[in-house]
Amino acid sequence: MLNRRKLQLYFRKRRNAALDRVIRDLHARKGATLKVLDVGGSPFFWETVPSRALCEITLFNQDEALESRDFRISEMDAGYRFQTGNGCDMPEIADASVDLVVCNSVIEHTVLWANMQAMARELVRVGRHGWVQVPAHEFPVEPHYMLPVVHWLSVPNRIGLLRLLRRGTFGDKSASEMRSLIEKVNLLTGREMKALFPGKTCFRERFLLFTKSHIVNW
Repeated sequence: MLNRRKLQLYFRKRRNAALDRVIRDLHARKGATLKVLDVGGSPFFWETVPSRALCEITLFNQDEALESRDFRISEMDAGYRFQTGNGCDMPEIADASVDLVVCNSVIEHTVLWANMQAMARELVRVGRHGWVQVPAHEFPVEPHYMLPVVHWLSVPNRIGLLRLLRRGTFGDKSASEMRSLIEKVNLLTGREMKALFPGKTCFRERFLLFTKSHIVNW
């Protein structure tokens, strides 16, 4: 069986090479440490970005995220600042107050389209530059469960497939719990990302012949 975390790390390293170049370019232009706000991020993500040493990074997240494995497996708070709040509404962050706002694989978890729109507006508002990534709905493997085409099925069929193929994880969960889990992940298409970030540059991360993720950069 594939080790999901190792595979995700492999793709993250490939993708973050581009983010690393963006940070180095912005740092060279500013000539000073970059103020970075990572909405929904963790130290685990930044371990694959060598240029993080050029940044003052604030991890903006919900309270419960601070207890997650992504925080515990890293060198904890070394070099990071922590702030809690709601990424869909960040009144505590001033307009254009950060050099770079980063949001990696987060928007698809906000459940409703209205929430995605709200988060996109907030990211553009606070960041003079931005880097926003989401897994592509077009990619044939669902990245959270590492199963083929499950995200292309109806919700009841997704639940049935997960119960069948991931019995150890989902076998004892109720129908209500399964529905709640499934509805918290809504992968996005390239057209939807462009709708969320009109006028911003949107490009695709590819793997073989497929689009692996969508990235917006400004």
